[in-house]
Amino acid sequence: MYFVNLEPLRDRGAKYEYYIELVINELKQCLNANAISYFSEGNYLNKNIPENAQIVNMSFGVNEKSEALPGVTSGIHIIFGAGNPNSKRLSEILEENLKNFYSDEIPIKIISDERNQNSVSVTINTGFPDNPEDMAWLRDSTDSVAKAIVLSLCEYFGIPFTGCESQTIGTANTDATIFDKPALNAKILGNITENSKVKINSQWEDWYIVGENGRLGYVQTKFVNV
Repeated sequence: MYFVNLEPLRDRGAKYEYYIELVINELKQCLNANAISYFSEGNYLNKNIPENAQIVNMSFGVNEKSEALPGVTSGIHIIFGAGNPNSKRLSEILEENLKNFYSDEIPIKIISDERNQNSVSVTINTGFPDNPEDMAWLRDSTDSVAKAIVLSLCEYFGIPFTGCESQTIGTANTDATIFDKPALNAKILGNITENSKVKINSQWEDWYIVGENGRLGYVQTKFVNV
């Protein structure tokens, strides 16, 4: 199972707060559409995550002028925890996908945070609060930012990206197995029973992503009527 810990926003500017919240709201819907659950510190899910779950810690904020990057006053900074090599790998995936979405419109830099040690952790600073161009870009790009982040997480976890589709309800036409990936040899997470209602978050080829946040998985489409 796949989880993202959406940590509290850090050092955000007042004008940015609303738009970062929009990014996070878009992100939550798109995560579930791709079989990725989310939680935050203190959330009930934090105490009910399976031991073998794959977890990424992700936070959002804004940039401040820094002696380490003199003269840099615009752009996205992706800060990764240096203690875990997977943090750097995820940061590089995020950088590539954000660049693919925005080309050279907004500069993107990856920065190592030596203070972080073990967990897979990234912070995405979405611009400089005193730069009007950064502000306008974020305002107009909240849904695309969320999509690029979820695409990156899917690549990192090794699961297919399905887009950010709306949800629907189906009915199981027989008993069926729920898997953690769209493959019959994947880990079994549970099952659905004949005639039960099934929440469908999205579709990947001949598989539906079903369930609620914290209990998401894949079931073959032939076993669910929509």
